[in-house]
Amino acid sequence: MKIDTPVIFLKTDKPLRESLAHLRPGATVDAQILERYGPTRALIAFKGRSLIAEFTGGVPREGSLVLVLERREGERMYFRFPHGGKSQGGMNAIAANLLLDPSGPGKAEILPMLGLLKQAGTGIFAFNAAILGLGGRREGQGSGLPGLLSRMRKLGIKREFINFFSSLFAVHDGSLIIYAETFLAQLYRKSGRNVPGHASQPTDRGEEGPFEAEIKNFTLEIEEVFQAHSGMGTDLLGDLVSALSGRFVRVGEDCFYRELPLLDDNTPPVRVLVKGSSLALSMDLTGAGHIEVIMRETGHDIIARVFCESDAVRQIFEKHRDALSDSLGSVAGKRPLVSFLLVADARRDLEAYRSNLEQMASLDVKA
Repeated sequence: MKIDTPVIFLKTDKPLRESLAHLRPGATVDAQILERYGPTRALIAFKGRSLIAEFTGGVPREGSLVLVLERREGERMYFRFPHGGKSQGGMNAIAANLLLDPSGPGKAEILPMLGLLKQAGTGIFAFNAAILGLGGRREGQGSGLPGLLSRMRKLGIKREFINFFSSLFAVHDGSLIIYAETFLAQLYRKSGRNVPGHASQPTDRGEEGPFEAEIKNFTLEIEEVFQAHSGMGTDLLGDLVSALSGRFVRVGEDCFYRELPLLDDNTPPVRVLVKGSSLALSMDLTGAGHIEVIMRETGHDIIARVFCESDAVRQIFEKHRDALSDSLGSVAGKRPLVSFLLVADARRDLEAYRSNLEQMASLDVKA
């Protein structure tokens, strides 16, 4: 079965065609999304049958669908959504809004995609990436960065300087990006590591952005350091700045992906996904394991949820929750609401939510 927008068509077998023989153009048929397998594929219930459907316009977010018969052509039957338009609340609507948070209030939106969340393993990031059609995509545009950093190290530039350089010249397209990088640095420290780049002391914002003063001062230091190392010409500086900035890749409408290097030989880069006013991070920290973060800007608040693999790590981060919130608030001028959870707990909550809905539906039928 293939579903297009606004036209829907499916290849039918004889029993299904016979069961639909009485339908005339304009007739409506109900369908139900049972489970989502990706951004364009889903298992649906259609006239008592379970079919894999292809939604070329994106799998609708709502579970129940109303389809209107357009015409028949041989083995194919063509349907459309009512009013000749796109399915309301479909994947296009998701792409225009927020990343999905399994511990957030929108459980009804995520419930039909519970199977996809299970397939994503421990990854909330992977869950959102699959919905957006990114799969296991990793950015390849920054492949020249290791070589540039190697040139700096061979010239004797200290690691701390390179880290700080990378941090200041990262792209800041909004408060959430600033929050994410500060958040990352703080989590990194709390895990027992020390990565420079973000001052732990409050910064004076004044009329400038939170990083403006640091960048202005740092550019003066750049000139001194680069002049002190022969062979460190402006070409290398330009290449390095270019590699460390503008590294977000557009992967959809109002959606961007980036790999953020930690400049640590033993730590893989952090994966960053930004959509609208929400952001997801996926990282592996020495001593803390795999960490996933969902940030969402809602009105005057920023909500940050950190998903850990083990409860021991969650408890360690929990002890530093207030300090972490204060640090973020001092940098960006807004204290976020931070919580630490286990991905397994988020899945169990969704399972319990689905079970409760099924029980309520059963009671309604009996009544």
